[in-house]
Amino acid sequence: MARRKEIRAIQLMLTRRADPATKEWFENYLKHAIKYRGVKTPAIAEIFKEWRIKQGIADWDTPDQLELAADLIRQEHAEDKFAGILCLVS
Repeated sequence: MARRKEIRAIQLMLTRRADPATKEWFENYLKHAIKYRGVKTPAIAEIFKEWRIKQGIADWDTPDQLELAADLIRQEHAEDKFAGILCLVS
């Protein structure tokens, strides 16, 4: 994994915002097909934006952006995957 430090920072921010009740609801709704921390979609977008600001990323270098996006999408939690999608479209 080429972007381990960045991914860990995003995951930590997501974990801090996780809600056990939301986690339980989504995992039951999805029949435990994917792991979920319990962070709702608008909060994930907010967290990813906050992470980009902290990193000082105004414009992406496309190879770096694609590498981070792919690494996030490979993670086991749904929130990480969504952050990877946000990385692709931002």
